[in-house]
Amino acid sequence: MNIEQQEEAKSNAIRSIERFSRLLNDYQNDIDRIESSLSAKEIIGRDVQEKTSCPICESIIDVGDISDKFDIPSETRLKSELTSIKRRLKDLKQLISDNRSDLETANSLLTELYLEKSKAREIMDEELSNSISPYLAERDAIVKELAQLDERREKAVHSLRVRNKQAALADQIGRLEGTIEKLRIKLDDLKNDAPSLDNVLKDLGTDINKFIQQVKIKNHHGVGIDEKTFFPKVRNIEYRKINSGGLRTIVSIGYLASILLQKLRKETNIPGLLMIDTVGKFLGKTPEDSDDSQIDSENDGDGVADPEKYRNLFNALVTIAEEFDSKGKLCQIILVDNDMPRDVAYENKGFEIAHYRSNGINGLPIGLIDDWDSAPKK
Repeated sequence: MNIEQQEEAKSNAIRSIERFSRLLNDYQNDIDRIESSLSAKEIIGRDVQEKTSCPICESIIDVGDISDKFDIPSETRLKSELTSIKRRLKDLKQLISDNRSDLETANSLLTELYLEKSKAREIMDEELSNSISPYLAERDAIVKELAQLDERREKAVHSLRVRNKQAALADQIGRLEGTIEKLRIKLDDLKNDAPSLDNVLKDLGTDINKFIQQVKIKNHHGVGIDEKTFFPKVRNIEYRKINSGGLRTIVSIGYLASILLQKLRKETNIPGLLMIDTVGKFLGKTPEDSDDSQIDSENDGDGVADPEKYRNLFNALVTIAEEFDSKGKLCQIILVDNDMPRDVAYENKGFEIAHYRSNGINGLPIGLIDDWDSAPKK
């Protein structure tokens, strides 16, 4: 409370000093102006007998008449006002001096009070420290114990997570071991039931031999699979060494068909799809095709130019599809060829999906390539 009172007294003294100082300056300015007026009166009020020329109209002016044109106050009144202001100026200086004295006193008292306050604070801090220290020590011990408990809890949670992870891994390991054991048993069964290479080649050779037998080529003998190259052979001639284009067509299609037939006898990864383009290449589809340039002398010697071979080839593939259907297994054979013989198309009318003709006869649509070739060019 004493500090607040002294701070207020200090503020009042500072404000008074500032206010009185401004008033002192105003009084001093008034004194200067009055002294200037007295000096001017002394000069202007004196009768001067002098004439001069007017700088504007160049007429003669009597300087002594100037004093009659101005209101010159009485010298007694100015001096009385000057004396009054000087007296008040002196009082102001005394008031300023008194306020400065009060300011110094307030500053001195404030210094002592702040020092006393600082000492009191130190004493209070020391007493509080002595009285609170036991509680602080107890608090620190509790905080330390809490930290240790939190650490132990984190370790326990971590251990529990590790144990749960171990249990999950153990269960997964058990399941994987069971799966591995089942796979091993299945692998052993597959190994025991796996056909030998000789049996596979024999099965493929039997199927391709049956297929070529259905096509009815001339001089049918030596049909099978080469044990070294795994290529088909006819008349004991490996596929790559067959000169007849038509015979190569029949053998290659029969080889693909025999591979597809393996799905009927054993588990394989072979898809149940066979797609062949230009089935009748180098084969005589119609009697008129027998003189075609694509039928060479080798084909004529093998008899593949006979249109009957095309029909037999087509029927052999249809027989394979029907065999799959009879055993309830999926199979799809897609054949693409130009100008299928009419009798073959009639006998297998239900198998035709799309039919095009290059000349568009009989109302058939023109194929994409022929349609492009016949389109008007811009």
